[in-house]
Amino acid sequence: MLFSLRGLSAGDRERIERELRKHRLAAEAALVRRWAKPPAERGPEPEPAQGKREEEIRRQAAVESARAESAARAEVEMLALQHAHERRMRQLESRGQRGSLIAVLGLIVAVLSVAGSLGLYFGKLRPETLRVQRAYDELVAAERHRAEETKRLLERSEKRRAELSSELDAARRRVEVLEGRSQ
Repeated sequence: MLFSLRGLSAGDRERIERELRKHRLAAEAALVRRWAKPPAERGPEPEPAQGKREEEIRRQAAVESARAESAARAEVEMLALQHAHERRMRQLESRGQRGSLIAVLGLIVAVLSVAGSLGLYFGKLRPETLRVQRAYDELVAAERHRAEETKRLLERSEKRRAELSSELDAARRRVEVLEGRSQ
């Protein structure tokens, strides 16, 4: 009766182990009853081959049981590792999505900052600068006009002074001529 317990279902394994225990207990009880009798009533000694066979069956059952337990432990460990791996992958995915979200938010903030800056420049600063520049240009034009007007007035005054100076010189000469005659 040598076979592997690995391929059997849990129910079949339990049934075989129960039968094996039952057979072992029956063999032990028979051995106890036999040894409890006086030596004359005991009868012939059991064949050593049958005891060896039972021992081999027990040893094979223990080996198969240990194999099944280690396979079950390995399967449980493998499932635990797989779950841990999946959990780590989900964490990495969420971090990657979080990183992408942060990058998108950063890009949106940068675009809004540039748009706000351009809006501020073209909506407020540039018109204000143009208004101040126009006012300055108007002021400069008014000052130029005033300077030109002052220049014309100066030229006219100079012309008038020159005329008056020449008239004064002419009048002095006349006075000198008249004074020279009167003397």
